[in-house]
Amino acid sequence: MAIRNLDKMTKSELIEALLQERNERYEIAKIKDDHINSLNVIVTKSEDHINQANGRIDELVTELAKVLYKLKYLQQMHFSSQRNKIVENQDQISLFSIEGIEIPDGVIIKSEAEEITIPEYTRKKNNVSKTVHIDYSELPHEYVEHQLNEEDYICDNCGNKMKIKKYNERAEIIIEPAKLFVKIHRNPVLECEHCQEVNEDGKSTYKTITKVKPLFSRSKCSASLLSYIMDMKYNKGLPLYTLEKDFLSRKAIIPRQNMANWLIRSVNYINPLYEIMRKDLLKSNVIHADETTTQVLNEENKPSTSKSYMFVYRSNKYVDNSIILYDYRASRSKEGPLDFLGRYKGILITDAYQGYNAVPNIQHSYCHAHALRKFKDAYKIIPVNENKKASFELSSIKQYQEFFRLEDKIEKEAVKKFSDNIDKQIAYIQQERLTRLLPKFNEFLLWLDSIRYKTSSIGMRGAIKYVINNKNELSNFILDGKIDLTNNSTEQKIRLFATNRARNKFYVSSKGADASAKIYSLIITAEENGMSAYMYLEYLFEQIPNIDIKNEDELRKLLPYSKSIPDYCKQRTKKELKQKIKKLDNNSK
Repeated sequence: MAIRNLDKMTKSELIEALLQERNERYEIAKIKDDHINSLNVIVTKSEDHINQANGRIDELVTELAKVLYKLKYLQQMHFSSQRNKIVENQDQISLFSIEGIEIPDGVIIKSEAEEITIPEYTRKKNNVSKTVHIDYSELPHEYVEHQLNEEDYICDNCGNKMKIKKYNERAEIIIEPAKLFVKIHRNPVLECEHCQEVNEDGKSTYKTITKVKPLFSRSKCSASLLSYIMDMKYNKGLPLYTLEKDFLSRKAIIPRQNMANWLIRSVNYINPLYEIMRKDLLKSNVIHADETTTQVLNEENKPSTSKSYMFVYRSNKYVDNSIILYDYRASRSKEGPLDFLGRYKGILITDAYQGYNAVPNIQHSYCHAHALRKFKDAYKIIPVNENKKASFELSSIKQYQEFFRLEDKIEKEAVKKFSDNIDKQIAYIQQERLTRLLPKFNEFLLWLDSIRYKTSSIGMRGAIKYVINNKNELSNFILDGKIDLTNNSTEQKIRLFATNRARNKFYVSSKGADASAKIYSLIITAEENGMSAYMYLEYLFEQIPNIDIKNEDELRKLLPYSKSIPDYCKQRTKKELKQKIKKLDNNSK
């Protein structure tokens, strides 16, 4: 209420005025509080928007840094010379990355080259290659004795007739174009004249004797021709259209469609062998696995430009018979390893691809060369103006290489101590890894953990994260002395496929891709076990039409690592060739 004249107001009026003033102050305070609260809400929302904006900015900055990282890496790969590499040994050709398979020092490549120390890096002189002499000991030898005329026997000095004392021999290598000819098999058809006499209708009984069964019914393809096509396409990398032109130059028209059809039909013979080899492989307690891309034009429910995959599985180096199997899959999904490995119980050596984790009951051991490669990639993109010698990247590489050198030393000690007992070698390696190698790796892990937040390099952070996140799988080398620290042997064995992939580009159908996987498996396994691919294939396709392919015992005699394969199918070692050359030289004297 409004106070006009304080002197004339009664007590009750004054109390009422005071209460009204208090209420008014209360209402004003409440309005202020509500306004302040509403302002606080607005401020909070604004702060949330600002935080979200800052987070998005950080994400964009990170993405930009990653793009700049990749750009620097590609520029480094494109413009830098080999002098900027810090790898001490010559690296192997890459199958799965732009730079290559980094081989740890002392593990695979052993070089005795002289080192030249330069402030930024260490360079090695190329080894002077030893002279390789021509070797013709395996070729058939033809001796030509030249006839002389009567006047040639007359001595130029005294005029008397001379006689032959010895021969001066001059060897030269002659080549004739490979022969391509047609073999006509004349299978006798027998007629029983007695049946003709006794039968009322006067018909005879006929019987055809087939001594050599055809490889394919109603086909002109022979065992030698099929083996030649396989060897040229899969071992030598020649596309079928090139072979078609080659046959045409020899006056034979053999269309590539026919050759492709023969290759696919040959899988009917190869599949039973492949399954036996797969069964033998899954008996191993250590298996290596890897995969690479391929392309199939007519893959079901997939565009022609999509990627398909060729997986490769191989046995460990400690087994008696090496087995390398290729497995074509339309995708890289977990179904591929799960279907191939099935109920396998053992140790699987791979990179960190998670698709292999779908296989139950296995222990994973990750490739250390793959981890080391990440540190080397991070080192290569260090800016020129930074001190590479003091970098975490270089220090991590050196420590990792010391880890590999210790492993190499342990293996050499095992061979020296137990040269005649493989089992004792494996047991020694496993024990020494547990007592010497694992502590060194754990020390390396602790060092990586201590510097992970001290480096601003995205590449180095990624390498550290990879090793620390997968430390358990990377430490599983202690489970068995047979475990390799790297998966390089598998990457090397897929090289032939990768090389041919660059020439042949794609497969027309999934059947062709699957047939190629089975043929590669046969060829690579044969050569890994000391066989000549062509000679083995020819022997195989000469024998397999004449046996029951459902009989495993018969099929096992034709496996590329079978002891029943004849000696002429085997590759000759350099020592054997030298001995034959020496023997030929002695016989010619």
